[in-house]
Amino acid sequence: MLLSFLRKTDYKLSEVIKSDENIDSVIDMVFNSFMGDGIISRVSLGQDGVSDTDNDGDDLYVIDHEQRGRITLYKNSIIHMTLPLNMMALAVVISSSGNKAARESIISEYEKIRDSFIKDFVYADFMYDGSNVYDLAINHFDEEKIISADSKGISYSDDGAEKLKFFAGMIQDYIESYLVVLTAMSDSDNSGMSRKEFVSEVRKTGTRMYHLNLIQCSESLSIINYNNAIDRFIEAGLLAGDGEGKKSHIIIKDKKRITALKATVTEYLDKVRSS
Repeated sequence: MLLSFLRKTDYKLSEVIKSDENIDSVIDMVFNSFMGDGIISRVSLGQDGVSDTDNDGDDLYVIDHEQRGRITLYKNSIIHMTLPLNMMALAVVISSSGNKAARESIISEYEKIRDSFIKDFVYADFMYDGSNVYDLAINHFDEEKIISADSKGISYSDDGAEKLKFFAGMIQDYIESYLVVLTAMSDSDNSGMSRKEFVSEVRKTGTRMYHLNLIQCSESLSIINYNNAIDRFIEAGLLAGDGEGKKSHIIIKDKKRITALKATVTEYLDKVRSS
């Protein structure tokens, strides 16, 4: 689903992945490399007569959660290539009712998502044209039979919904980081504290939420993401910040908006996270 999109773009791809002929050997090479580095391991059920495969006969693997950061590093090095799909897929699932959504609703939701994460990504110029991004992503999803599209909007099956969640889930860690900061803001009083102290409180909140399974991605426990979210919320008027760097002072400004935004982000996650 990813390669078929990248082959339509101007990004330079290695010759070996320009066609599907070598995909199995490429996947084997990558998996063997990851196993050699201890990032993943093949499942060994350790039971007589029980196959280490799923129902389709494919090998089963597990990711060492202590190594998820390394996988995230690989993902984040290429995610700018797939952001149109990631953000548009999220916009689709958020704006849908009964697996249907109108074109204008999807574009409006996409623009909110794009602007929310403006501190986290450096966008290509075309990302600021919601209609063009819609056409690019929706045409790809339509060609891949993930959705059905016409001039008014889109519809999709339950199978299509799962595939849309795959694309949207590629930015789940960023959404979770923002939820952690919003939760810390919601739990804090309005007396204010230094930015260093506030980031410390955010870190504690993130660790607690992860262990309570309120967030799923360990990579969302990112100081970089937290600081980007804080800067974004200052711009949005939810926080006030004065001074520079760690010596700056943070004050909670609008608890009502914070509570509403926290509920919205939680709803986002409910629609994209794996069960």
